[in-house]
Amino acid sequence: GPIVLKPVYSRFAAHVQIISEPSRARLSALPVPSARQPWLVQRFIAGRQLCSYAVAREGELALYADYETVHTAGQGATIHFAYAAHAGVKDFVTRFVRRHKLSGQIAFDFIESKTGELYVIECNPRLTSGIHLFAGQTAAADAFLAGKSQGGAEGRAEAVVPQAGQTCMLTMAMLTYGLANVKDWRGWTSWVRDLCNARDVLFRAEDPRPFFDQFMMLGDLAWQSLRTKTSMLACSTSDIEWNGETPQ
Repeated sequence: GPIVLKPVYSRFAAHVQIISEPSRARLSALPVPSARQPWLVQRFIAGRQLCSYAVAREGELALYADYETVHTAGQGATIHFAYAAHAGVKDFVTRFVRRHKLSGQIAFDFIESKTGELYVIECNPRLTSGIHLFAGQTAAADAFLAGKSQGGAEGRAEAVVPQAGQTCMLTMAMLTYGLANVKDWRGWTSWVRDLCNARDVLFRAEDPRPFFDQFMMLGDLAWQSLRTKTSMLACSTSDIEWNGETPQ
């Protein structure tokens, strides 16, 4: 059946290849896997993509959010965020951090099949865009700095979650990548609704400069993209990404 090919070290699904018929695929057209750049093969699962972001302390959730991937830049970079409160995703993350007694940031990507089964497809042990859903919540900072709050069942802390109805977006990405991905009337109405109902993650009336400074950054990324002949998405992480240890 269909498979997914992707580099072990990659971001934003920039190099993901979905092969519908592996026996007929022109694999010679893909980069050659090597010890320095190994690739993964995964079974393709049709369904919707969900993402989680959490902060854990000593095996307990201190902060938690999840959201569905609907509008993207490229194949996998989410640009619109709405708290989904998915019970199955939260249950998995809760059990994972308890089993490993985890302290730190942890984020997962899932595919929920048409029958409702969840499959974990990626893990990111770092800050992700899920943090945008906590704008204005000082308790989110406490989850990082002050540890667990008191209370909850059996003495466990109650994780900080986004406020009800919290939605946000990267407006420039929604106006470019998001609009370009619209394929039909249903997609158009969804895009317009989400664009109108979400706040921009950068703009603040009391501090507007970061919003306008992004245009300078985008200009620099466009120049890098032309100079290196790589996508702007790839250029946006080229100076901070980690691609494994160099083999000796």
